[in-house]
Amino acid sequence: MLIPDLDGTARQQALVASAEGGDVLHLAEVGWDVTGIDLSEAAIARARDAARERGVAQRTRFLAADLSEPAADWGAHEAGAAGYDLVTASFLQSPVALDRRRILRRAADSLAPGGHLVLVSHGAPPPWAPPQLAERGDFPSPAAELAALGVPAGGDARWEVLTAELRERDTTGPDGRSTRLKDTVVVVRRR
Repeated sequence: MLIPDLDGTARQQALVASAEGGDVLHLAEVGWDVTGIDLSEAAIARARDAARERGVAQRTRFLAADLSEPAADWGAHEAGAAGYDLVTASFLQSPVALDRRRILRRAADSLAPGGHLVLVSHGAPPPWAPPQLAERGDFPSPAAELAALGVPAGGDARWEVLTAELRERDTTGPDGRSTRLKDTVVVVRRR
């Protein structure tokens, strides 16, 4: 799993850009108090329903918010003055215009000292993608993700870079054949 060990301590706060809440629900089931944020009211409603059905509603909080809006409620006050122990953003890539750099920096800024940011992005288009998808160039490298976060590749006084790499994973394509996809994975820890 990409979520860091966190030195064996039981951290109880996390923020996840959530879609329909799969990661939020998993983290709640293993003992985290989790805030999930997504732009879609419908996705948030489904996530809330799933949390109730799985018995973790008391450990979850879901917010419908435009992550690129400066005034959007990220629920950071719920994590306490210091911020979140864990923030994850998985596949935050969209054909719709959004200020991804601002969102990522805000996510990083919402971390408590010692908190971790886990960022996973599509590193390359899937083999079945139409050529125009590859031409769009929305497949950041690890270095590009660190730059978007404002984190130097070697870390600095504020950030420790734990992982910044391209990883491959096996999957099944829409035609039923096995293939390998490339993901950019970045994990940083706020000092």
